[in-house]
Amino acid sequence: SLGDGRVLSPPSRRPLRAMPKAAFVFPAASGHTNPSLPLARALVERGWDVDYLHSPQFQEAIEDTGATFVDRDLAFKELGIDDYTAMVKATLTEYGAAAP
Repeated sequence: SLGDGRVLSPPSRRPLRAMPKAAFVFPAASGHTNPSLPLARALVERGWDVDYLHSPQFQEAIEDTGATFVDRDLAFKELGIDDYTAMVKATLTEYGAAAP
């Protein structure tokens, strides 16, 4: 009771459902990114939390879908990765793949 005659309802027994999440990470190339934008928009419209780890040149297009833009270069620097391209090439070389 709240003291004024009102009674609180017991909390729902239904489990809370977390918002579904999606993350997109692409190289800074329109041929990789642009085809994903309609999918991102559709996911956002269906209640998904969508993040793009990407370069600033795509920020406006990404945010226009309702997705969240995360600056790839700043995020990598926070992780101690100063040169993303060099990191990818070194990884490819280490695993015997041809570097672009």
